[in-house]
Amino acid sequence: MKVVALVVGGILAGCAPDIAPADRICSYLESLRQQDGAYAFPGQDASHLSATYAAVMTYAALGRDVPGDHAALAKVVAGPLYPVSADRDTARSRSHAQGIHEFRLQQIRVIKALGGDVAQFRGYASFKKPDSYTTSYELGGNPVMIQQMAALLIKEECGVGLTPEAHATYSTYLDERKRGNGSYNTTKASDGSDGHVVNTAYALVGRRVMGNKDDDGKIVAWIRDCQRADGGFSWAPNPPKGDVSDIWYAYAAVRALLDMGARPKNEQALCGWLLSLWNHDGGFAPRPGLRSDPMSTFRAVDLLVRLGWFGRLRKPSADIAARGKGKCDISSLHAFTIQFEAPGSGSVREAVQVAKELKIHLWGAKNAKPEWIAAAQAEADRCGVLVRFFRSDEAYGERRDIPGLGNFSHLRDPATPPNGARDTRPFQLWQMCDHECCARVWLDSGEYDGIGTFHFGCFDMTWILPFLYQYEETIPFVSNQDSHGETWWWRGELAAYRTVFLAKEGTWDDFREACGKGLVTSIREDAHTEGRLRMIGGSQEAKARIRALEREWRVGKVKSRVSVQVLTEKDVFEEAHPSKGRLIRVRVDFDWREFKGLVGSTCRLVSARQGGRELAIDRREFRHEKKDYLHGNLEEEYDLIPLLDGVDEAVVLHFEPVAGVDAKPFDVEVSPKTPHGLSASAGRQSE
Repeated sequence: MKVVALVVGGILAGCAPDIAPADRICSYLESLRQQDGAYAFPGQDASHLSATYAAVMTYAALGRDVPGDHAALAKVVAGPLYPVSADRDTARSRSHAQGIHEFRLQQIRVIKALGGDVAQFRGYASFKKPDSYTTSYELGGNPVMIQQMAALLIKEECGVGLTPEAHATYSTYLDERKRGNGSYNTTKASDGSDGHVVNTAYALVGRRVMGNKDDDGKIVAWIRDCQRADGGFSWAPNPPKGDVSDIWYAYAAVRALLDMGARPKNEQALCGWLLSLWNHDGGFAPRPGLRSDPMSTFRAVDLLVRLGWFGRLRKPSADIAARGKGKCDISSLHAFTIQFEAPGSGSVREAVQVAKELKIHLWGAKNAKPEWIAAAQAEADRCGVLVRFFRSDEAYGERRDIPGLGNFSHLRDPATPPNGARDTRPFQLWQMCDHECCARVWLDSGEYDGIGTFHFGCFDMTWILPFLYQYEETIPFVSNQDSHGETWWWRGELAAYRTVFLAKEGTWDDFREACGKGLVTSIREDAHTEGRLRMIGGSQEAKARIRALEREWRVGKVKSRVSVQVLTEKDVFEEAHPSKGRLIRVRVDFDWREFKGLVGSTCRLVSARQGGRELAIDRREFRHEKKDYLHGNLEEEYDLIPLLDGVDEAVVLHFEPVAGVDAKPFDVEVSPKTPHGLSASAGRQSE
């Protein structure tokens, strides 16, 4: 079956494309195809809906058939390829503050292009009004324009009309966001801010779907003024931040102009800029000199065909294969691990033990007090564990505003270098923003040193925000723990995702140097990656070297089943430390799960003996009291064993497996003579 040359919003225009450039472009697309027949982003081995959408739409723009079994591909797109899952235990990721209707729209369009039936999605197209947006993330509660207009397009694609109520609510939503110059943006126009070219383009499409097409002549002039001297387009005529030319902005601007029967102001400059995006691998970059990606390839090809310029493609502008030449020799470098926003309160002993067990060389402690950092470092130095603790904060309460785009929280998390670092600049980590227009402006502002990727809860930010792949070569990708609670309960998260860098030593200065050389990658391997090792960020050479050095950073499953701590009144950071005397605190191997609390321990302490005497065990259990989704779930549990004064015989702790666990009983032997801690897996252990 032939994929028709009908793409988003209209019929293709322009002359038939030359065969040689088209072959090169198709070859690039096929280099991204995975075993399931769908397509991935560069450097990834997992298919993604957005990459597949871009590939299918590029074939359509070229007037070519998508290779392979269309029915099989449509089946993949209709089910397992959808990026958002409700299964919190195994989902690759899930939506954050805003429903991502654009994914559903891409899904529907791909299936239709492949000749499939989209009747199954009609029930999804029941939108009656724009979504609400939580004010804890965006102060004004302004919905994301792209997603609201995608909802209208889903109705159109599925043949579901707007009810009078829906028509009225969406019309009001757009009326309130239209500026006097004809442009549109996220916030209401009453705040006096300017528009955004992508929001404007989507708003115009929404108007068309509702049957009240906006033909305000001022819009054409405003969009034309978004063109830059290099021929590309930025997001506004005079943007306060992030003033760059990008194919996303150019695509939105030119598509909107063409839909209104207009053309760009400087076509010759635009043509030259579009041609400069073509790389030797056959794909197109979002900006000159960057790596090719499928979304940029679709947008560039679609514009070249629509504008009648595809025949001008002759020779790719950039040899991206040569960009890595002249870089440093990494063959002698080693792999080190850094964690951002790891636990920064509670047990310093368990933090040091876990750092040793999980091979963490730099530990960013979330919102930690200076005293905790000092105590943790002193404990590490005492135990001979080569880890440096530093402060890595979540900036609670901080909001960042761009007029017209919204006032957002969770945009910037600062990390303070550890004592002794030569490079004393704070590391600015971008955490989360599901508003693409806003996120791109901040990331293009030059203010960020790293982009958070793997995370608890959303699991993989790049999976639900695939535009982030565009920055993979320009801003380091790192994992972000955003920890909640004690280190011992957070071990599963610390083991599952981490940031690995190549350097001669595992110092902060070496990490910052690695950031500038593309030698940093974020890694995840757990149920959320189907047990497969995922690597995002860094050069392909760096990833290969890190894989070759797995013994230096990989830990597999967390093996320690219990944590045993002998506490005195001096252990002020240890939960349940005594006001006088000594006691043993025991934690077993519960897993921390979001929305569930502590679950799934494999063993229980059943007896404690010192010499021939049985010692009392005081089990403390704490459950969530707040009336929310965690109410009643287990929050903390430990066993306390008071020790007799003056008695220094070893204490033998006996553990039994819980019901249903195929494991043997085991003992842990601990001496109370000197305060210390240990973690044990099984068998008789002592320290």
